[in-house]
Amino acid sequence: MRLGTHNVAEFWTEAWMTNNTGWKMGERCGPFTRNLYGYLQAAGLVAAEKQGENESVEEASKRHEAVRSFLAKKTVMVPLCGDSAVLSYMVDCGVRHVIGADLNDHALNLQREKNFKNACFRTRTLDRVAGVAEKVVVHEATDGESRITLFHGDIIKLPCFDDYKNLKVDFMYDRAAMMAIPPDLHKAYVQAVTKVLTPTAGVAYERMLRLIPEERTWGPPFMVDMEEVLQMYKEATGREYASVLILEDSLDDTRRPEWYAILPKE
Repeated sequence: MRLGTHNVAEFWTEAWMTNNTGWKMGERCGPFTRNLYGYLQAAGLVAAEKQGENESVEEASKRHEAVRSFLAKKTVMVPLCGDSAVLSYMVDCGVRHVIGADLNDHALNLQREKNFKNACFRTRTLDRVAGVAEKVVVHEATDGESRITLFHGDIIKLPCFDDYKNLKVDFMYDRAAMMAIPPDLHKAYVQAVTKVLTPTAGVAYERMLRLIPEERTWGPPFMVDMEEVLQMYKEATGREYASVLILEDSLDDTRRPEWYAILPKE
């Protein structure tokens, strides 16, 4: 099945049910501190020193503590979160509120079962709104002093609902999210996620660089030029943004994941 604007829900339901979830390989070694520390470096919040693979325990602890200090008491969002353990990582770092969203119910079931085993979730269906046929279900819990909110529904439609549009998000972690969406929906996606970003909120953003020119329209994962990403953010918010390359991963001879900090200009 090829992903298009007409079959987004069906495509990702089949992917989850057949365990065709190769993007999860990028979290095998729990790279969250590495990715987020890179963001802090790009934002000028910590010294711009090179991260090594064989860092000492002391260095690793220092970087993790810097990330914890950054995330503490913030409201953070992870669009298209699936069952990513980054949500529980953020809770462990003391966020005030972590928000995830996904179209697939199975993915969010795994999220709750794997990453929040001891949390008691309350589930409710949001009231229907005009012009939105699909229902949206919200799973909510607390873990210590952190709130957890998981939206089950089409993220592009979430701004129609008060529970979503009234959020004030301080930081967003976009891993394999925009790249999973058909290109025709990228603008709508950016409009939806930026709807809840505060003017000073930044984004840790992963994009897939396709190294073979003929494959650059293939997907998912879809490749999006960073200039296009910044333009979409500007059009959606009226604010200027800058991007800083923070990390490059090696995947294979045809694709290379890259991490960027997307930062609002002062």
